[in-house]
Amino acid sequence: MRLVFLFFLALVSTSLASSTEAAMIPFGFWKPKCSPPFASSWTPRWNNIIQYWNLNGSAGSISDGATIPATIGSAGTATEPGMAYVTGKIGNAVSFNGGSYIDMGSLANTLNRPQMSIAAWIYPTANSRSTIAGAEFLMKIQFTDTYTVRVLASKDGFSWAGIIESTTTYPLNRWLHMVATYNGSQLVLYANGISVGSTPITGNLSSSGSSFQISGYDGLNEMFTGIIDDVAVWNTGLTADEVMRIYTGQNCKP
Repeated sequence: MRLVFLFFLALVSTSLASSTEAAMIPFGFWKPKCSPPFASSWTPRWNNIIQYWNLNGSAGSISDGATIPATIGSAGTATEPGMAYVTGKIGNAVSFNGGSYIDMGSLANTLNRPQMSIAAWIYPTANSRSTIAGAEFLMKIQFTDTYTVRVLASKDGFSWAGIIESTTTYPLNRWLHMVATYNGSQLVLYANGISVGSTPITGNLSSSGSSFQISGYDGLNEMFTGIIDDVAVWNTGLTADEVMRIYTGQNCKP
């Protein structure tokens, strides 16, 4: 009888492991298979990614003026000293000291977009208001001095058409996944896979041509203190299910 029971448990375990991630996660039986680096095999809307910086350089300091390579799209330039490649959420990442940033220049493929999404992992170590990634008067995501997250989006290149700030606060010294999506009618902000707010706006996202930056905007403004990892930009609005798929796929242990 004992052998029959053990065989039954083995069958149940096999069945659970083959079930969908969405069905299993709420019950706590099984963690999703890790697929941390973005890749065509699992990443939602892979063909719509227009910029992707995995920030996975060899550990060590980054000199002012060094090239920060892109997996997809345009490379950036390390600007100001105080940056380093360190252990990140997914492989290595870049640490910032509150006075440095990565400058990509004005990215033509991010301008006048009818839809857009930006995603990044962050590990804040200070709570000064800081821009994680984006361009001034286009779209940018932020970690604030009150421990909240924000997204701002512009349609005219000189004012913000939509602003969302979470009511939830997030502690320092912990990894946080941020995603902002715009699908042509709705701007939505997500933190750790969960929507923290939305607002209706319509029309193309525009910009005055400001540089796209990681850690800060338009030069030495709102620079981040902490670690940033795996920054990606899509030319489409990700759905809630797709955002959760990214979060659960990357927030796991091998």
